[in-house]
Amino acid sequence: MTSIKWLCYHGYTAQTCSENKTGANEAAGVSSKGMESGMGECRVKIDRQPGKKKNQMTKKKFTQIAKSKSGPAYLADLRKKAQKKFRAEDSQKELSPKETRNLLHELRVHQIELEMQNDELRRTQAELESARASYFDLYNLAPVGYVVVSEQGLLLEANLTAAVLLGSDRGALVRQPFSRFIFKEDQDIYYLRRKKLFETGETQRFELRMLSQSGNRFWMQLDATLSRKDDRDAAPVCRIVLSDIRERKLAEEARRILIVELESALARVKTLSGLLPICAGCKKIRDDQGYWGQVETYIQEHSEARFTHSMCPECMERFYPKLEKDGGKAFPGEAPADGKDAR
Repeated sequence: MTSIKWLCYHGYTAQTCSENKTGANEAAGVSSKGMESGMGECRVKIDRQPGKKKNQMTKKKFTQIAKSKSGPAYLADLRKKAQKKFRAEDSQKELSPKETRNLLHELRVHQIELEMQNDELRRTQAELESARASYFDLYNLAPVGYVVVSEQGLLLEANLTAAVLLGSDRGALVRQPFSRFIFKEDQDIYYLRRKKLFETGETQRFELRMLSQSGNRFWMQLDATLSRKDDRDAAPVCRIVLSDIRERKLAEEARRILIVELESALARVKTLSGLLPICAGCKKIRDDQGYWGQVETYIQEHSEARFTHSMCPECMERFYPKLEKDGGKAFPGEAPADGKDAR
């Protein structure tokens, strides 16, 4: 009993069978079975008897045979056979000169049509390349980030700007949860807005804090829209535009701090307003507790004003009539122009 394996030259099929063989010639390592019909398979019979290693055909040799069937020499030989077959069929029918001219005319027209189609294909290819380059500039090099998120919250696509903002490669972003890049305290905002988007289909705009791959926190404005593909069975996806608003948030924070400082400064400013009860005789003012005090004391307590004392000309003439200064009046404590004591 001998085990025999049938292998295709091209390595496509393999079948093992058993046959009874007699004679010394049956122990040969390789014997040709010839071309067989059925699926165009060319098989070789190999004796797989134990102990006959030097007569067995190796896998490497079969690979060489398979390559020889697809090489230039094989293709050239195949073309010669096809031409020979064509001449054999064409010789059975002789064409008249008119039929020959018509055939040449048809072939020439067909050739021109193919050339025109080839030119049209080249133009279409050039237009597609131009459109592809424009799409690359518009989508990948846009100043804002574009991401596509599935209904399960997984990233499906991202442009170069989004990858830079999130601090990761585009390939590494695919199939990652988008919530992974959202600040933990703001994830509820994202979840509720995304849920509302898929339920109502209305565009959602919101702001939240995001995290890059390195852990840096920054503010983003998200504009989310729902996109449905032409295929009705396909699940809808969420397209999100990521706008970096860090500079705007910094300006808002600086403005808020400035407003707080101004409000604090205004709170320290003391103002006088309303009716002030003042005595008609001594000119004292009554405060909120009902006490009467000097005008200057009341004003100093209710404003930032401070007083310095002096005397008007009428009071000088009334209280110091003998004090003169170059024919005028001298103030108390001042010396006359001649240097003599006024007293």
